[in-house]
Amino acid sequence: MNPSDRTPSAIRHPAVRRQPRRSQRGGGALEFALAAPLLLGFLLAMIDLARFVLAAQLAASAATAVADLASQTESFTAEMNPAKVVSGQEIAILMLAAAEVARPVDLAANGALIVTVMANRGSGVETSWQRRWGRTDIVTKISPSGLLGITIAPGESAVYAEVASSFRPWLLSGRLLGLEEDWPLRSVAVRRPRLGGPMLAP
Repeated sequence: MNPSDRTPSAIRHPAVRRQPRRSQRGGGALEFALAAPLLLGFLLAMIDLARFVLAAQLAASAATAVADLASQTESFTAEMNPAKVVSGQEIAILMLAAAEVARPVDLAANGALIVTVMANRGSGVETSWQRRWGRTDIVTKISPSGLLGITIAPGESAVYAEVASSFRPWLLSGRLLGLEEDWPLRSVAVRRPRLGGPMLAP
């Protein structure tokens, strides 16, 4: 008996033998086509979360920088325009510091900086002064009844710096997922003045 007679028909016919390979390639392409949108969406979601964490860290750093600067300054002049800062004693230096630390976030256009000094002169805690830059629709959360757990004894004061902005994700927002289009960001830092101030000239 000729050995070639014992060879299965799939081996004797190359076209039949290659057919499963074509099927496997087609199945792999179909699986990739189905998985690619999910992988892309997962990647964009991870990038969104990373951008959000970065924006939150920038807001916290800006608030801390402003609170530190204000608590180390004995007095400020009343100049509110950051473009007119000359000596560094202008109150607008606080906005310049926040804007520098918060880059690339534009606090003047897309956020707000609110600096509040709360003082207790013996008759209870009251707002000594408050200045703000940026969006006017962002409201402060600091008040005599909202001191964020800080106790201000008679003769003491505290400087609060609030940095607020909004974050717009690429994917994790809007009607697609039923989430808000913009995510609010707010960070508050508080410091005790080191020089008994800061005072603000009228």
